[in-house]
Amino acid sequence: MADPIDLKSLVKGVEDGIEAKFGSHPGFKQVKAVLQKKGGRPDPRAMIMDSRAVFTGDNKPLALATRGVDNLEKQVATQKDKLLAAVAENRRAVADNIEKNKALLENRKADIAHDVKDDEALFTGRLAAENGTQPLAGARVIVRTSGTDPKIVAQAVTDANGEYVIKMGAAEIEKATRTLAIAYETRDGTLIDEKKKVYLSAARGKTKVVDGDVAEDKKDLAAELIRSSDERKQQALLEMAELKKSAAELNQVSFKTRSSADKLSQNLAGLKGLLGIRY
Repeated sequence: MADPIDLKSLVKGVEDGIEAKFGSHPGFKQVKAVLQKKGGRPDPRAMIMDSRAVFTGDNKPLALATRGVDNLEKQVATQKDKLLAAVAENRRAVADNIEKNKALLENRKADIAHDVKDDEALFTGRLAAENGTQPLAGARVIVRTSGTDPKIVAQAVTDANGEYVIKMGAAEIEKATRTLAIAYETRDGTLIDEKKKVYLSAARGKTKVVDGDVAEDKKDLAAELIRSSDERKQQALLEMAELKKSAAELNQVSFKTRSSADKLSQNLAGLKGLLGIRY
């Protein structure tokens, strides 16, 4: 696995910055031509005169070195933060998927936290039959307005464990009424359960759990959804192994990122010491 933070790319950025600042000066052009083996020997007199004209004030060598090292330190810290944030996000996604599969195999609700902003509303729950022992996969979950002319404002489909998540943003909330209904339907649109009085305020800026239960007289209609959930359990076992492997790989990336960043920071601190740069 390659180092998450690439020192070569950081140094290339410094090189590009030097060329942008001094590329037009004759001395720089001579040195570059020699290094690229495209020119003859540089003229020492011209280089000395040019360096005197260039390296003054803020462009004194120590000042340039200080800014260069400081810039590298900032880049290392920024890349470290970005990489660790991405790793943390992926680790959470993997952990959530592991929990979903465990919940399916153990026939229970998944214990997953949801992020909800103040201007959002989130409904979640589980649709199941026979006292929660038979989850229904692939059912349509619909959030409707109340009144004589109800309208759909949001919808989702239950997963293999009969669970759903519906997050309503500003546009959906604008269309919603104070009181809502949450309906559960089979794939062909047949109603199998409905919660007719759900308050929007109960889900504003937080998570409102609304579970569905299949009525005894609707069990036959839900049979196909129950079978879909049962068939998915074998796949969950296979997924669990892959997800655990991914979690281990993410742990390694996190460790390697921290290690690389810390090593680069130590090297830059040592470089400052050699150059006599004060912190």
